[in-house]
Amino acid sequence: MTIRHLPTCLRLFPILLLVMLLLTMQGCFHNSSGGGTTNNAPTANNVTITDDNGDTAVVGDTLSGSYTYADAEGDIEGATTFRWLRDGIAIDGATAISYTLVSDDISNPITFEVTPVATTGSATGSAVTSNAMMVANNADPAGYYNNTGVASVDDGAGETIMINDLQAMVSGNRIMMMSTANGLLYDGTIIITGNRFTADFIIYTDGENPINATASGTILEESKIEGTLIGSGVGNGIFMLTYAEATEQQAANLDRIGDRFWDGNTREGPDYAFNINAQGLLTHRFAAGLNVPIFDGCEINGTVTPINGSSLYEVTVTLTSCDTSDVNASATNNYTGFAVSRTNPVVDDTLVLALSSGTYSPNGELTIIQIAN
Repeated sequence: MTIRHLPTCLRLFPILLLVMLLLTMQGCFHNSSGGGTTNNAPTANNVTITDDNGDTAVVGDTLSGSYTYADAEGDIEGATTFRWLRDGIAIDGATAISYTLVSDDISNPITFEVTPVATTGSATGSAVTSNAMMVANNADPAGYYNNTGVASVDDGAGETIMINDLQAMVSGNRIMMMSTANGLLYDGTIIITGNRFTADFIIYTDGENPINATASGTILEESKIEGTLIGSGVGNGIFMLTYAEATEQQAANLDRIGDRFWDGNTREGPDYAFNINAQGLLTHRFAAGLNVPIFDGCEINGTVTPINGSSLYEVTVTLTSCDTSDVNASATNNYTGFAVSRTNPVVDDTLVLALSSGTYSPNGELTIIQIAN
């Protein structure tokens, strides 16, 4: 019997099969234990934004991002990265987990983006973006707030003054609040951030003794303004202004208040009167040839101009030939402020006037006593 030798390749075949089997089994074991060459990237889930004030997002609010980190192989989270985007475009420098809204964000959608990063394995996952949060416009408090507003302020002697006739006019960055019954005028500048505001006031009592105060609070557009005064005396307390009804917010027009003779009185002084002609010229001289002194014997001259898109009028006057130094008036001493024509109960029968110069305030309400011929 002749024994023939098998070719070398055939003699090695069983060995090769065994090696391949062992390698395949090792790969299965490694993959099942999570230690093989295949490694999934980490993920970010439940990416959301919350606003620190729990209300409408407005300028000044701080937004906080949140997310859930996960990794299939249990790789520990590393330096996960964040971005805040405005209308889909990354905001420069906004790479923390929180972000404070600025004026550029108004009327834009803000989103929070998370890119998960692991310390080991497949290190970087895919970026995930939250749902958008819209940033509201600044509130617009412009207009007239009728004389049903209330306030509680100090009298400077440990007692509280309850005000029940507080009214106000707001236009641009100026706010003027007044109580006719208490002889008070609060003349201030207002800064609005979202639905919140701060203000700096000069406060006059019976036109004199100006003091300073600050205020802050909230605006509910076309409804009310609520605030806290910080200062001394009548500059310390709380207040609420009530936005006037539509019938009291008719567009300013000289046809409503011009060519009329207005009469009123200060809380502690005599009656006073002036005329506004059809062109908005305000003067103490009347059509009948009268020359009635006004505000401590002063003569008054100036202009009344409707503010476009508003129920308010801008008023600028000078007081001259005054009988008292309290007014501190001179030919160059300008008084500025607002006026509004209020229905009470007849259309345009009351002119609410708020004026000041920084040292004195000839303030009050007037009613029509006749229409000039």
